[in-house]
Amino acid sequence: MENGLKGIIAVVMVIVVLFGIHFLTVPKPDNTDILAVEGSFGIDEIGVFGSGVASIPAASEYATYNIEITRREFIPRKLEIKKGDKVIFANKGSSPVWVANSEAENCGTPDEEKIFGDCKELITGEKYSFIFGETGTWNYEDKLNPTKTGTITVR
Repeated sequence: MENGLKGIIAVVMVIVVLFGIHFLTVPKPDNTDILAVEGSFGIDEIGVFGSGVASIPAASEYATYNIEITRREFIPRKLEIKKGDKVIFANKGSSPVWVANSEAENCGTPDEEKIFGDCKELITGEKYSFIFGETGTWNYEDKLNPTKTGTITVR
């Protein structure tokens, strides 16, 4: 019985050592050049503001900002970000919203994906994201409640 127990312990130790060697010697993947888009947000559309091909840094250089849409306001109302950063608008209110650049009139046109703003209503719980590819200041509003406004400045 004692020899059988020693044999089992020896086999277990060999397996543990082999797993340890495997995890220490297998190279880890380098994901610095991968631009990941979060799939768990339920995001319907992602756009890049501006025409042509934007110069976009590696994913690790991006920041993601969240703007909560409540019944009365955007939180925060003012946001300063860097070119290439992503802003996610989340409808936390009890009624639909329509987030769009205050000057946006391109919904339903071929330029729709180049503008900042979702060209549809977001119901409670839905999210919309946008990657800002140009510097500037964008005033935005809830098209269904234009008194609800905010500003994003891209440096």
